[in-house]
Amino acid sequence: MAERVCPVIHEAAMSNKFSKDNKHIEKEYDDERKKRKQSGLRRKEQNAKRATKYKNVGSSDAQS
Repeated sequence: MAERVCPVIHEAAMSNKFSKDNKHIEKEYDDERKKRKQSGLRRKEQNAKRATKYKNVGSSDAQS
């Protein structure tokens, strides 16, 4: 029975070591995701401003 427990304990200890390494990777991934989300929001704001800017121009062109 002890022979079966030892590999499991060893595996758990190793996975704990790897999970510490993975937290660093997960943090980098989360930072990248936040940057992408912020840039997406910034792009949406710019597109909205651009759309209102050109919407006014387009409506005056349509009338003339």
